[in-house]
Amino acid sequence: MAARIPMRLRALSLLILLPALCGCAGDSSDYGRLSNMIYNQVVGADDSVPRDKAAAVPYATIGVQIGGGPQSMLVLATSTGAERMWLAGTDVAITTREGRVVQTVGLPQNLNGIQLLSDTPVTGEYKYDLANPMRYGVFVRCTKREIGPETIEILGSKIQTRHIAEDCYAPGIGWSFTNEFWRDPKTDYAWKSVQNVNPDGDEIEIDVFRPEDVE
Repeated sequence: MAARIPMRLRALSLLILLPALCGCAGDSSDYGRLSNMIYNQVVGADDSVPRDKAAAVPYATIGVQIGGGPQSMLVLATSTGAERMWLAGTDVAITTREGRVVQTVGLPQNLNGIQLLSDTPVTGEYKYDLANPMRYGVFVRCTKREIGPETIEILGSKIQTRHIAEDCYAPGIGWSFTNEFWRDPKTDYAWKSVQNVNPDGDEIEIDVFRPEDVE
């Protein structure tokens, strides 16, 4: 059975998002299925959340883009240890652990969970539990590559990062993919990432608009 967002968190996400949604038109595109309350801008120009709209939300937020779709804003709902649950309305949730997506709910293809088996400076081994269709305990091995220092820009702010790539392979299902992270050189905080969570799904790109410690 697919995971569901608890009613308490659904109510919280609505309370958080309603102020930001005032005066904004709704989106009836295919990406609207992700949530009828998801916040994405649809009027005018490009497919990214405007800086003033992101700044108007006084909570920790991330921008999420799936495949070639528009960028949407998710709000931090819970923080437990290293895990953060981000919500878009009542139907979509993305859980991260130190910047890595470890669970999704409400996407066309989802990730039920990730178990870390081993982690070294050059490799990482995981077990993925996939949804749509269900596949449990999929072994994934990743080789890490240091691409180097890189300055990225999020909502007009320039951020110095370390660009790291992970070349991953799941031999049991023949799935190859590459994840990328742009991390703070001192704290290892992931300001930006491009991740794959399901072999049948699109890449998920995440930008941190407002980090957890600025609320």
